[in-house]
Amino acid sequence: MNKRIKALRIALASLDLDSNLDVEEGRPEWQREKSELYGNCGSWALAVLKEGLERGVEGLEIGLAHDSPDINNVEEANLYHVMIWWRGNWWDWRGKISEDQISELVPLGLTSTGDRAVRGEDYQIATYLIESVADFNLIKPFVMFNTDWTREPESYAAEAERFWNGMAM
Repeated sequence: MNKRIKALRIALASLDLDSNLDVEEGRPEWQREKSELYGNCGSWALAVLKEGLERGVEGLEIGLAHDSPDINNVEEANLYHVMIWWRGNWWDWRGKISEDQISELVPLGLTSTGDRAVRGEDYQIATYLIESVADFNLIKPFVMFNTDWTREPESYAAEAERFWNGMAM
């Protein structure tokens, strides 16, 4: 678990907050309702990747929106969103998404001049081609370690099946 998130949870637990905060989860109710945007995006993406690999889908990439100035240096970066890149489009639990929808999930940087995060200035997106179970097994621990997940990827198996069943292969 991210040390800053753990410290934040400890600080939140010590506050006397109103009843819409579940101290055990450490998340406001509105975040739990859309947990795929607040930590479980990586679990969803991993489930879709795994199901895609099992179906023999080719050209699957995982996308990591992060804050490192070096697009491919995600080892020490903060991850803002995890999604799938396939057939020229970004996908997350909402379906096909735009760059604008990704930027809504990224906090503005200290030097931001607009009202929305800008790719290349406030965040980068690194993509990794996942062609095999070995590739999947390399990326899974990284995603799980660097996201604030509350659901395992296996709990998204039914959603992953529906995702691929809805795609014209």
